[in-house]
Amino acid sequence: MKKVLLILVVFFACKSTISRAQGVPDTLQYLKKVVQNKSQYIGQPFSKLLKDLEINILYFSPDGGIWHDRSKETSTSFSFCFPTRAEDINLAYPFLKIIWKDPLNAMQSGSIYDQSDRGRFSSEAILFYLSGIIEDIKILE
Repeated sequence: MKKVLLILVVFFACKSTISRAQGVPDTLQYLKKVVQNKSQYIGQPFSKLLKDLEINILYFSPDGGIWHDRSKETSTSFSFCFPTRAEDINLAYPFLKIIWKDPLNAMQSGSIYDQSDRGRFSSEAILFYLSGIIEDIKILE
């Protein structure tokens, strides 16, 4: 019972601290608005979306969608809360999932992921994703 309570406290503290610091009271509602307006980002480089976001991305997770070619990253999930332990990944939700028009280099993003404290959205990660062209935007809750 204490673990459940602790997880809930950490979740809400993380969510409210990050959201309030950036002027967004509800991360999920804000992301829904981003998805509603996704037409202005589709076909554009990720840098445009990143520049317009009112909250900071803190965590990323590369996704490969081509089972026979692990060198291609077809989408990436971005979060606004960084889980401090692997078992706290549920605290990173909601994710903003970006599907790339042309798959990115999964070997490079995997290396960046490993070197950046297991997914912290570092300056190296930012540079890697800036030029990726967005095909679609979704929310993972």
